[in-house]
Amino acid sequence: MDGAVTGRERYQRKALDCVREADRLRDAGERKKLMEVAGLYLCLARHVGNRHDHDSAHRDADSEHHDA
Repeated sequence: MDGAVTGRERYQRKALDCVREADRLRDAGERKKLMEVAGLYLCLARHVGNRHDHDSAHRDADSEHHDA
């Protein structure tokens, strides 16, 4: 499995863990902080996924040039 996909999934799981933990907390301020952290993890997941997609597109284009 590709490392970027693994990284994306790992960040998505961490975001979900934060949301689940936030649901257990009584303190609204602490819940808000954990939800903010979850949002940051999702941003990281998106970034890693976009980088992976971008790199894959370039590798595919390079492969087509070499095959011609």
